[in-house]
Amino acid sequence: MPPAGALSLRDERGAVRECRSDGAHWQGAVGGGEAGESPLQAARREAAEEAGLDGDFEFVELDARATIPVVRVTGEFTGGPDVLVIPEFTFGVRVDTPELTLSHEHTEYGWFEFEADHARAVAAGSSCD
Repeated sequence: MPPAGALSLRDERGAVRECRSDGAHWQGAVGGGEAGESPLQAARREAAEEAGLDGDFEFVELDARATIPVVRVTGEFTGGPDVLVIPEFTFGVRVDTPELTLSHEHTEYGWFEFEADHARAVAAGSSCD
């Protein structure tokens, strides 16, 4: 099972959060790896697909690591009975472009400072409303 990845897109405006079109909740740019991709390759591809960041941006692998239950991602035990979790790698990316180009997976994006982002997520349960 290829690893999953999460991106922290940041600049002086704060961190980017995107509103999912299928669940109406805020999230960072995330996605799963494809067969044969390294975590960094998957992060670069997801940044291009979800935010239009296909330039020469510096990606920094962060120490933050997590695992995600495979059934939460695929709905079943894909990969066999011994594959219970998918490793998640996190990368930081400094964004120097004024606008992002979202994929069909998201309806809008916003720049949030940490305190405002956290307060909004707690108050709204991460809802985009």
